[in-house]
Amino acid sequence: MRQHRYQAEPAWISFGSGRLTGWTGCNELSGAVTRNNTELTFTDVAVTDHACTAETAEVQAAMLATLGTAVSYTIDHNQLTLIAPSGIGLDLKAA
Repeated sequence: MRQHRYQAEPAWISFGSGRLTGWTGCNELSGAVTRNNTELTFTDVAVTDHACTAETAEVQAAMLATLGTAVSYTIDHNQLTLIAPSGIGLDLKAA
């Protein structure tokens, strides 16, 4: 039996001029973002509707769970950490 391993393109997020764009590993991501000293607030977050593999679906679900609300954030050198009130979070590194 032949096994296949799927690898998604790395997920990424970019912020600029009050907008959020990104790639979940299988879908394009967009929305609006506002910032204060302790929180980022995401609104109108949407993704395109392409089928995901199990692995990329898991990444996409974590991204959407985190970006669906106001989140606390910290910046440490080149790493941005986002934590939603539910405790779900993302660790993002600058490219």
